[in-house]
Amino acid sequence: MTDLPRTIRDAIVITRRLGVRYLWVDALCILQGSDALAKADWERESSRMADVYGDAFLTIAAASARSVHEGIFQDRKPQEGQVVMTFSAEKHNSSDGSVYVQHDAMFCDCIDEPLYHRGWTLQERILSPRVIIFTRDQLVWNCQTRNRTETGIEMNTRGQQRLRGSDVLVDGGALQFWHSVVRDYSSRHLTNATDKLPALSGLAAALHQQTGDTYLAGLWENSILDDLLWANEAIYSSRGNRITPSRQPNYTAPSWSWASVHGIIDFHRSSKEPEFYFAKCLSYNTTLSGVDHFGAVYNGWIKLRGPLVRVLRVGLEHGSNLIVQSGAGQDAMSVCLGKTILDAGEKNITISTPESNDEFSDIWVLRIKKKAGLVLKVVDGEDGLVSSDDDDDDEGHVPGIAASNGKRSRKLLGSEIVQRLRTISEHLPWKRSKAVITPPRSTSKSTRPIKEPIPKAFRRIGMIELELVGMQAFERCERRTVTII
Repeated sequence: MTDLPRTIRDAIVITRRLGVRYLWVDALCILQGSDALAKADWERESSRMADVYGDAFLTIAAASARSVHEGIFQDRKPQEGQVVMTFSAEKHNSSDGSVYVQHDAMFCDCIDEPLYHRGWTLQERILSPRVIIFTRDQLVWNCQTRNRTETGIEMNTRGQQRLRGSDVLVDGGALQFWHSVVRDYSSRHLTNATDKLPALSGLAAALHQQTGDTYLAGLWENSILDDLLWANEAIYSSRGNRITPSRQPNYTAPSWSWASVHGIIDFHRSSKEPEFYFAKCLSYNTTLSGVDHFGAVYNGWIKLRGPLVRVLRVGLEHGSNLIVQSGAGQDAMSVCLGKTILDAGEKNITISTPESNDEFSDIWVLRIKKKAGLVLKVVDGEDGLVSSDDDDDDEGHVPGIAASNGKRSRKLLGSEIVQRLRTISEHLPWKRSKAVITPPRSTSKSTRPIKEPIPKAFRRIGMIELELVGMQAFERCERRTVTII
């Protein structure tokens, strides 16, 4: 036991004092290393976090320890207004101790302690039915109903979310809970960027058990349009250092997922009434990297249908002001859509103008809700192999399905089935050419104009909050289908 790190030794002492027989420690219960056997064991065990922490009697949290060698028991330092009194417990053969006495209840918030800057520890706290937290100045008790400190003050700050069915099953409860979790989680640090989704998979699995909703690389099917409207900003470390937001160095998620960036995530807030939504999710696909259905992915796309406008140019006064053309002919005018928040800390949008159309750029904006939309950029090359089906039919919401091999694939759209049947019929051997007399096409204003071709695939580069004039610019836009990877 003397060879174990100090924090583990302290945890053993606490477990024995409580009369509990078993202690689970990740560093001891999961194989450590980079070989194939250790990776396979880590992947299997990390997918069980919802059960490990959810079924625990008590979770011990060493909030003030920066490493496993600093231990759980820390020497307390008197706070302002406290009087220190020493005592001796001779009957119990223990050494002298200290009691801190103060006039008024006081608690120094522990959100700046190392525990609250680690990504993995968030789900451990939320999933655990009971948590005892050892901070630098006192103990904190955290359970399903109370967050109490030694001084009796309730701690209602970061990391205090609880996963209760009574809360998440009410209308909008799951959305509010998950957005709160993502805000907290995205402000924390991970040693390995590829753990972005795995470090939250246990909590995602537990929420799925409560709601039955489908998980999509950090987003949820039932709230997909609200989940898509995220923006990110810089992270500040425990020492006050600013860490600039950025795209993850290695692939962690599709561009439409907040898990694809490094930085604090916040979500667009607006009404959840049906009339405030202007887009629909038609289908989606995410390909899992391993056995964890709520863990890492290595590919994914989503198909949305909604009002789509192509950006004319970028405003000169601000690098992220998107200018579009509103109206046609003599009524045409250039308008600014609104405030653009670019992903990964970018300050300016770099656009390229296709040779076929000298006016417009490779930047498009898809309206999702009344006052918000996604800023998209055309994907070139091999990354754009997913085709965009731009049917005239306004399909309803068509969810994806979970295949037996762990991949989520989309259902076949009704319009696609019809088109395939027509193609088969036209190529039947007994089909013969027939002379058909057709009336001349009408030249009235009711004739549908030829739609501008839609690029094969897009990637998300930001979110836009629409101003009034920007919302008006979308009034004449047709609903189009786009694929985002």
